[in-house]
Amino acid sequence: MNKRLLILAGVLAGLMACRQEQHRQPAEAELKKRMENVNRILVEDESKTITDFITRHQFRMKDTGTGLRYEVIREGTGPVPGPKDEVTIVYSLYTLDGTQVYPADTLHPHVFRLGAAQHLKGVEEAVQLVKEGSRVRLVLPSHLAFGMLGDQDKIPGATPVYLDLELKKVNP
Repeated sequence: MNKRLLILAGVLAGLMACRQEQHRQPAEAELKKRMENVNRILVEDESKTITDFITRHQFRMKDTGTGLRYEVIREGTGPVPGPKDEVTIVYSLYTLDGTQVYPADTLHPHVFRLGAAQHLKGVEEAVQLVKEGSRVRLVLPSHLAFGMLGDQDKIPGATPVYLDLELKKVNP
């Protein structure tokens, strides 16, 4: 009799676990759907903010399809960097309300290797579109800049940014 009770208890426990799993799956699917909707709304709102910024400043920017917007201010004459090249850049970084967060530091330019995740995704993408010596304006949505967490210093999370950037040097 004890054996039958143990088997029955095991079967009941298994049925209850299956029933709980059936209830949890729709709840998880509903939560995922809601999170996707919230994310879509945030992306649309950020895109509108970026478009308004570009319009207000009368920039003639190209959109790469990833969210990066750029405008060449001065075309360089050197090579276009490849996906693994080392580049040297100087830039000023602003929030879209015009606050300069990081001024250009020509004495200490940023040197990094492309494709090694050493810099902002949007900056890596942008420098591969222009020649050495070019100066460009960039507007990066938050997912190509500092993401949902910000830079943990001066830039809040989910903040699009504007950069005035010069590609100083390309080293293969």
